[in-house]
Amino acid sequence: MDPLFDAKRTGASTGAEVTVPVDELETVVTRVFTAHGADFDVGSRVATSLVLTSLAGIDSHGVLQAIRYVEKIKSGELIPNAKPRLREQKGPVASVDCRRGFGFIGAEFGAQTLNAIAKEEGMGSVTLHDVNHIGRLGEYAELIARAGHVGMVITSGSGYKGLVTPYGGR
Repeated sequence: MDPLFDAKRTGASTGAEVTVPVDELETVVTRVFTAHGADFDVGSRVATSLVLTSLAGIDSHGVLQAIRYVEKIKSGELIPNAKPRLREQKGPVASVDCRRGFGFIGAEFGAQTLNAIAKEEGMGSVTLHDVNHIGRLGEYAELIARAGHVGMVITSGSGYKGLVTPYGGR
């Protein structure tokens, strides 16, 4: 077990409700990620998103995900400091290689890329590849909307291999 992130020692298994100030929670989650190889900026960005998602009442995609992300880092499925890159662009259509990094970093890069393309082309479409769990989809729709664009964010599931079977699939 990981002494920095042993869920059994948090009291979570007792069912007791624990209240933690937001800034302290962000600090702890950031430290968890940096202890597992993430640069501070990356760990802080992911921690902030997880905490804000929990505060929005979407606990399934909030701080609880930190445990899963640490497991993915340990297994090599998630590369904490991987930087996304533009793989290809043809007119208004682009492909981003997230390089198995944190999905938040890749999806934010994808939304920013989409905004740049839409500004230039009048519309755009961006796909993400080799991406891990991107969290609350609304976060990226909001980023697109703040740039004055209309956006739709969809996913086939989390994990760079995907987890969701298409309708009718086996």
